[in-house]
Amino acid sequence: IRKDIAFVSQKSQILQASIEENLFPSLEDKQEDIDKALEEAMAKDFVSALPEGSKTLLQPGGSNLSGGQKQRILIARALLSKRKILFLDDATSALDYRTDASVRENLRKKKITTVLVSQRATSLSSCSKILVLDKGEAVGLGSHEELLSSCPIYREIYQMQVDQK
Repeated sequence: IRKDIAFVSQKSQILQASIEENLFPSLEDKQEDIDKALEEAMAKDFVSALPEGSKTLLQPGGSNLSGGQKQRILIARALLSKRKILFLDDATSALDYRTDASVRENLRKKKITTVLVSQRATSLSSCSKILVLDKGEAVGLGSHEELLSSCPIYREIYQMQVDQK
């Protein structure tokens, strides 16, 4: 199972290398595959705007990128791995709501099984199943609509986050 899973965590693992080298493209990947993965991860625009594009050298830990840029590079890396399951552990936490929604929509179009761990209820609202945890205990399971009506904790978190937008 492990070879079928691509994992992206909130904490970025960026190497001191070019963006392309950080994507770990295989020998079979063509530039169009890399460009498509960057586009699906909503990273193509900012990468294209860099002086050397995807050949741009990244500093250790990606210190010359924002948190959201690093997360989008890592999502593109996961997409290039062509795994069957994508596990995102708070991997869009540094993205604004619009970019987060665009990345999730692009993933939905790919029809890849995605497990999304998030503290952002708005990021989870389109998931087919949501498991709500409180202090390590499961307190709700269902769709967004089901949880809004049956899980007070989920409803409170969602409403609070919607009001802050």
